[in-house]
Amino acid sequence: MDKQAKGAWIINHTQKLNQVDYADGFENLILAGKCGIFLSSISASDESIISLKKAETFAKAQKINPKLELPSILENLKKERLIDIGEDEIHIIGLTQSSVLEHATNIFDQSTDNPEEDAAISLSEKISEIPLLQSEAMNFLIKDLSIRQDSAALLLNNSETYTLFDAEEFEKVKVYFNGNLFRKDDPIKLGKILLTLNPEEKEKYLVLQVQLKKAGCLELTVARDLIGVELLNKLQTIGGIDLNEVSNNSENVTFITLPSAFNKFGNSQVEDSFDHSKALVSSLTYGMTKSVSSRGKITMIDRLLNRLVQGDYVGPATAIGEDYKALEMKGIIHVREEPYGRFSMKLLKREVGEIAQKIFSSGDSSDIGVVNLPQASLNEYTGPESTRTRARRSQKRNNGGVQQMLLRLRTGK
Repeated sequence: MDKQAKGAWIINHTQKLNQVDYADGFENLILAGKCGIFLSSISASDESIISLKKAETFAKAQKINPKLELPSILENLKKERLIDIGEDEIHIIGLTQSSVLEHATNIFDQSTDNPEEDAAISLSEKISEIPLLQSEAMNFLIKDLSIRQDSAALLLNNSETYTLFDAEEFEKVKVYFNGNLFRKDDPIKLGKILLTLNPEEKEKYLVLQVQLKKAGCLELTVARDLIGVELLNKLQTIGGIDLNEVSNNSENVTFITLPSAFNKFGNSQVEDSFDHSKALVSSLTYGMTKSVSSRGKITMIDRLLNRLVQGDYVGPATAIGEDYKALEMKGIIHVREEPYGRFSMKLLKREVGEIAQKIFSSGDSSDIGVVNLPQASLNEYTGPESTRTRARRSQKRNNGGVQQMLLRLRTGK
């Protein structure tokens, strides 16, 4: 496994472990993951400087304790020569998100002496290709990774408890899988899923795929009308579609993308780790579909993205100071105050804008002539894996549709 792939799993698992009070046995992984998450939020494509106070704000936004955890994170990043710390500011070298993953891997490899943490990463990679029976997972851990049998059993139990990956049980046999099954545009896997659907479901799913490939991003209500709630829930649970949620004080709005949509425009491991391009695309789609004309207008989404990718400030407009707070907290954009209560914004992560640019230009979204800014501040963005995990937790057991899909993926029968 290369450093980017390993770093992607480190970030993925850290985000899952952040949801539990204490994750025994994964301390080194969490440290490296939080270093990567924090570095991603403070870094830009070019060398930059931020105040220590702003660094603490970024830390809080990423659920990092500024007093207990941040000093250790800063020490590790300085040791990696990624930052230099002054009296009241931090100097950060220019970084791509790919390199952030590599540095997270370096920090993990230098700090861990626990083979079970490494094994959790290797097993997650393996079950992203094909679901594994519990016996197969045990065999992989014991024979291939030299993990003791009692440690392997504990690792599987902890990983399932902490939702590092999913488990579905049918006929007293447990099967492990995760949400990365469809990250690659794999026609064989897609064909197996279609075989589990009845003719009406199959037709609806194919129509949804055509619409998503055409537009890049659809609002959940549109997708729900196309295929129905039951099929949509089954597809989300197994990772066949991605749900991206943007929130403000007045509403939550969810947009759907295909898991493989971002793969053809960039490194899917990088994008799936931080969901930056998905956050940008979802936020802009919100602006196109849920806004009112009184808040100001952006003419031609393709021109807007061109300017952002070129490194220009966009604005000034009053709405910019209120919108896209989720993007600001992820370090994707910088918002600058202008005279008369107006604001401009600049894209900090060039590759994020380039992927978003290709997503919009590949479908009908680029043909929208006038786009309004969002009606209210977008305070939060929740990515596909978080929404899928939440759906899994609320899902009723004995889900025959999901079990049938897993069995078909495993055996083709």
